[in-house]
Amino acid sequence: MPRTGLGATVLTPVLGALAGAPWTVIIIALALVLVFFALQTLIPQDSKDRLAWWQDRRAHTVRRRRDRELRRTRRRQDRLERRRKKADPTPLPQAAAPALAESAARGEVR
Repeated sequence: MPRTGLGATVLTPVLGALAGAPWTVIIIALALVLVFFALQTLIPQDSKDRLAWWQDRRAHTVRRRRDRELRRTRRRQDRLERRRKKADPTPLPQAAAPALAESAARGEVR
C-alpha cells in the first residue's frame, strides 16, 4: 500500500485539534507524529518480517552481552595477574624457600 497522502490524513486532524494551542504543545505533538512515522517505517509490518526482525535483534543482544562478559572476565583475569606480579616481582630460589619458611616460623623474619 503506498503511503501517499497518509501524512496529510493524520496531520490534518492533529493540527485541527491543536488550533489555538501554545506553540510548544504543537511542536511536541508534531515531533511525536514524526517519531510514530519513523517507527512505522523502520519496523517491518509483515508478520514474518517482524518475527525475523525481532529474532535478529534478540540474537544481537545476546551476542553483545556474551562479548561484554568475556571482556569483563579477561579484564578481571588481567588485573589479578598484574596484582600477582606486583606482589611477588622476583621469585625466590627453590633452596631459599624452606629456609625462609623456617625463619618465619621462628619469628626472625618480618
